[in-house]
Amino acid sequence: MLKATSSIHTRSLGELADVFSSDPCCVVVGRSALDSPALQAIAGQACNMVNPSVLTFRQLAEGIARLLLAPYCHQTAVELQFARGPWGKPFLPHHPAVQFNISHTAAACAFVIANGSRVGVDVEGLQGQSLRKRDVAKRFFHPDELQWLSQYEEETQFITAFTRLWTRKEAYIKALGTGLFKSLTSFSCLTGLSGGVTVVDEMQPVDCQLNERWLEGTPSVALSYCIFPSAVSQQPVNWEMFIINEQATLTPWL
Repeated sequence: MLKATSSIHTRSLGELADVFSSDPCCVVVGRSALDSPALQAIAGQACNMVNPSVLTFRQLAEGIARLLLAPYCHQTAVELQFARGPWGKPFLPHHPAVQFNISHTAAACAFVIANGSRVGVDVEGLQGQSLRKRDVAKRFFHPDELQWLSQYEEETQFITAFTRLWTRKEAYIKALGTGLFKSLTSFSCLTGLSGGVTVVDEMQPVDCQLNERWLEGTPSVALSYCIFPSAVSQQPVNWEMFIINEQATLTPWL
């Protein structure tokens, strides 16, 4: 399996429109940037809203997605038309080669974009109660994942490990396009001998590349992003990572 590489860049709000890459890219917009009236205003305009002050969080995420996708489609942000696949994944019917995915939590929004390759992304804050998460894991995680989780008895360590697994699994099924219509117990997303994440679905390794990173803040945020490389590609996937947030740092999982 080809191993993905990443280049990490920091951008200010004023450079949002300059985020464009021929390689697959992942854009993370942190809480302080999401709260910016300037970003909310341009996102509202991208959604063709008369009054951006009443923007919902979902509309804010859509507006940012429009701003990011417009250069790939050679259209203005407001002109883009979205549709949904049979399992609810959004796509661009007039630009089918431009693949994208969106995820948001209270602390951040994340966007992935690729040309001709299916992609998925998930962000989750490190919070909640370990007891409830243990119940969720028993219901929805693969037996191999449950075994891996069993080594973490301390609450904070368990929540961290659980969230890592959850974002991996979400990013994978979102790249597939099935969302939660696919059983989460049917596949595992665990770190392999090479140090990267290996997805095993129905007992078969999957030819996808799944990366994970850590957005430091309050709360801290787990980020996973997945790509199914083109069948003709023989080169490692080079991800471009863009951070729109002067107050946050992005680091690899250690």
